[in-house]
This record gives sequence, structure tokens and C-alpha cells, in this order.
Amino acid sequence: MAPTISAATRSACGPWARAPTSKRPPAQDTPEALVAHDADRLECLIQALEHRHQGYARVQEWIDNCRATLKTSSALAIADAAGQLTCLEWQHGHR
Repeated sequence: MAPTISAATRSACGPWARAPTSKRPPAQDTPEALVAHDADRLECLIQALEHRHQGYARVQEWIDNCRATLKTSSALAIADAAGQLTCLEWQHGHR
């Protein structure tokens, strides 16, 4: 009998493999979860910065709230950089 996908994945990934998602509680403190959370918040923050650039005046609270929930130093650095550039500079790569 051929091994199941889960067994094949576990053997290929070694100690990094985990039980199937349905059999483990959601881990919100893993490095992956922290990065995923920050990525979601950065997306919201950048969207708010784009709205501000387009003339919407009442987005500063949204920007502040998004930044306040960031947890990793890299996400904070990206947020700071995004806040210092216009949308076009950010999109096209500030040099």
C-alpha cells in the first residue's frame, strides 16, 4: 500500500512536520502565525496609506491601529518605510 500524503509529507519534512490542521489547536504564537498576522496588517496599512494619498482625510486612526498591532521588527520597518513614501514611490521602488 502506498503511503498517504500526510505520511509522505511527514517523512519528507522530518521534525518540522506537524499533525494535520484538524487535529491540532490553532497556534497563534508560532513564527509563521506572527508573520502571517503582520502580513495581513501590513496589507491593511498600505491600503490605508493609498487611501490617504488619494485624499481621504479620515484614515490616520486606521493607519495607527494597523501599525500598533504589528509584532515583528521587519513588519515595523516596512510600515515605517511605507509611511515615508508616496504610493507611487512605494509601488515603483524608491531609489
